[in-house]
Amino acid sequence: MTLRAYLRVLRERWKLVAFFTVLSVALAVAITGLTPKVYQATAQVYVASTTTGDALTVSEASIRPSISSSWKACSRMLMPLV
Repeated sequence: MTLRAYLRVLRERWKLVAFFTVLSVALAVAITGLTPKVYQATAQVYVASTTTGDALTVSEASIRPSISSSWKACSRMLMPLV
């Protein structure tokens, strides 16, 4: 087949090509809109104190939280250390 033959077929069947193009785009938009958004993050925090007296113990100062929701949850977890 030559290029002219391919173009002739596309010209004759342009409605079919347009239909499947619009269908594919609509399906992609629907799947993207219906898929739930999942956000995940991990954090490791190590706090060490070198002061004497009222210093934190190692068990109080070592924190390795696994945060999977938001910065707000992380800040609530770290606020008792401040």
